[in-house]
Amino acid sequence: MRTSIMIAILMVVGLVRMNAQSCASCNENVTDYNAGSYTITTGQTFCVDSTGNFEGNLVLNGGTLCVKGVFKAKTFSFTSGTILNSGNFSSGTLTLGSGKNLQNISGGVINFSGNVTLSGGQITNDGILNVRQTLTNTSGTFTNAGILNCGQLSGSNTINNTGVLNTN
Repeated sequence: MRTSIMIAILMVVGLVRMNAQSCASCNENVTDYNAGSYTITTGQTFCVDSTGNFEGNLVLNGGTLCVKGVFKAKTFSFTSGTILNSGNFSSGTLTLGSGKNLQNISGGVINFSGNVTLSGGQITNDGILNVRQTLTNTSGTFTNAGILNCGQLSGSNTINNTGVLNTN
């Protein structure tokens, strides 16, 4: 009985967390292949639906990028805002300073071919996060409850890790 109640509570918490991180109304919604150019500002949401494949140019300047499909931008500039990923997100390098938030939701896969630097921003990983080169955490908040694979881990700040952390 006690185990059943605990499982039910965990399921409710998980559903609330998933709904809190779901994408709100989309100003732009990619539902198939798209190679366009967009700038997203504060209060706007750019969505890549589960059937979408974005390979264009995106500037995220204070808004929200919500990925449920495939995001592999030709160019991607991230000055501030939030990335919510439950799909497949790929990029080169990324620096997360203050005002930048990256959330990889359970089931999401993020691939960085270069370095990732956390310097005042926030990373929450509940999916799979692959960093081919170095993940540096100098300041900010890093929480890993999923799988983190990186070439090297460096920096003076801590990682709150309850998941799997692999380095080469």
